[in-house]
Amino acid sequence: MSLTGSAIRSTGESSCRTKKVYFPDFKHFDTNELFITGSSLENSFCLFDNYLYSTDKQWLQVHLNYTSDYLLFKRLPFLQKYMFNEALHARSLWIPGKSYSEFGYSIGFSKIARIDVFVGLHKGRYDAVGFTVSLPMFL
Repeated sequence: MSLTGSAIRSTGESSCRTKKVYFPDFKHFDTNELFITGSSLENSFCLFDNYLYSTDKQWLQVHLNYTSDYLLFKRLPFLQKYMFNEALHARSLWIPGKSYSEFGYSIGFSKIARIDVFVGLHKGRYDAVGFTVSLPMFL
């Protein structure tokens, strides 16, 4: 059985607010800074602070995930008999005056358990690298 697929998720907002917006009403983006997490990492950022990019202005975020049974390690003959898959991830956030992107690779068992490595770029320059083990509790 081959499990290959890609998922694209894009959301954004632009508004013409005339009233003052208070911080709790800002758009706060899904982040997960924990080394071991109980949530899926498909639609969240891993390497930036929870409130660093919160905004009351327009924004656009895109999450790309590509999963394959034969991406990198499964091409090695001695690993082909194991039932794991691999995935590539790209995430990007644009806010006026700010941009942030993360690129990553993960290996695991579909949405059951994954080990991920990500690199973060702020305005196109290296910002951080991180590792995560995800064990989603809610599928």
